[in-house]
Amino acid sequence: MENMEWLREQADQAFGRQDYSRAGTLFEILLKNYPVWDAPPRALSFNTNFLNQRIRAGRNALLQKQAIQFLAVFDYERAIDVYRKPFELYRQDPQFRRNYFEILESIKTKGDEAFEKKDYAPAANAYRTFLKHYATALVLDPNLSANPKDLDRRVKSCKKALSEKALQDYRSGDLEQAIAIWKSVLTFDPEDAEIKKAVETATLQMESLKKTR
Repeated sequence: MENMEWLREQADQAFGRQDYSRAGTLFEILLKNYPVWDAPPRALSFNTNFLNQRIRAGRNALLQKQAIQFLAVFDYERAIDVYRKPFELYRQDPQFRRNYFEILESIKTKGDEAFEKKDYAPAANAYRTFLKHYATALVLDPNLSANPKDLDRRVKSCKKALSEKALQDYRSGDLEQAIAIWKSVLTFDPEDAEIKKAVETATLQMESLKKTR
């Protein structure tokens, strides 16, 4: 029993310093080896309910931490993948569902923040990602802060502003900047044939100019 208590102490310490991966492993070991048959229920300072609660809490905290790290570098799809992949396993866990929903809402919020700053490519990327996973967000919580039509209008507004700026740069002879802006449009609308053609044309012109210098 002393070994079990020592292991519980190690697990608690790992949990306290937010080392959720190690804490989860230790709590799983305790749960697997919990002496159901060969020890009185009160012989230990913990029970299976405590272990299961800690395992769930640690798992949710670890997933949230990973997703937030991806959000911080604007890698929205990987932030969602943190929750999407284990969704079928943990979809009945209320905290898991809340955290998943908050990540989706955070992506939309980041889009709003970028849009207000007229940083249109990141805004459109955020909105497109949210729209892609809108159905999942709706399943998690029907009280969404936006609807698809509004977000789609914002994406189109972002694309229009970027396209106009790229065309302006192109006409003024700043081919490099025009190409960069058109490529930013392709990050959220990769199938736009007209934009692809514009990038191809401007790139050929820029290479031709370099050869004549």
